[in-house]
Amino acid sequence: MVSTLKTWGRFQIAPGAGGKGLASSARAIALGAAVLPLAAAAQPAPVNYNYPMTPMARTGPPSDGITVSANGYADAPADSANVVIYLNSQKAPITPALLAPLIDALVNAGIPRSEIGSSLDMTGQAAANNASLMLKIDRPTADRVRAALPAIALAAAQTPIENGNANVQLFYDACDKLIAAARANAIASARKRAEEIASTLGVKAGAVKAFADTEPPMDAQGHCVSNYAIPGYGAQRPKTPEDFVTVRVTVQVTLRYAIR
Repeated sequence: MVSTLKTWGRFQIAPGAGGKGLASSARAIALGAAVLPLAAAAQPAPVNYNYPMTPMARTGPPSDGITVSANGYADAPADSANVVIYLNSQKAPITPALLAPLIDALVNAGIPRSEIGSSLDMTGQAAANNASLMLKIDRPTADRVRAALPAIALAAAQTPIENGNANVQLFYDACDKLIAAARANAIASARKRAEEIASTLGVKAGAVKAFADTEPPMDAQGHCVSNYAIPGYGAQRPKTPEDFVTVRVTVQVTLRYAIR
């Protein structure tokens, strides 16, 4: 005799002789129904824990002062300058012989030969097609710095070399004094701004409660450094003859003043 399974809900019932299969299954269902309330009653009641509320930390400035930031500037004539002139040639490799008339032109422009160096690019696919001339100028003037490129351009016109841009680095030796002057200007500007804000709020700015500043970059020898390009672009473009030989430092300060 072939036994078949019938499905009733989630239970499978196998009919047997005299309906014993159905009776056995019914007893199992009844037993399960009786066990379920007991299991539910055995579970512990949930426990509620009451934790004290902790106020969130304040992320903004405290309300008992005025915090301001300001920049200060200080300028000084450069003690020395490094000028790097970048050259290239698409017609012939650049050789020391091709550079010679350009160096002579710089000497005729008033730059001592001992302060002129050269470098040939000997790597990559552009080997010997690129070169640079390095000039070191002590006590630079605007005329000496600006004379380099026209002199190079006139000499390069007689060769396959094309002259490109120049990068200028200006150095000032007494950097600590220049930074101190810029910092003093920044503090004065910050105080003025704090007093303006205080006046708007109907209060007065009091004593300094906190101070922080950021100093300008210096080279390894502790010199203040300014950079620009010739021909310049954007904010880097020198606007007056003095700009060509002026070192400018910027100090940013942040101060907090009490309210009184």
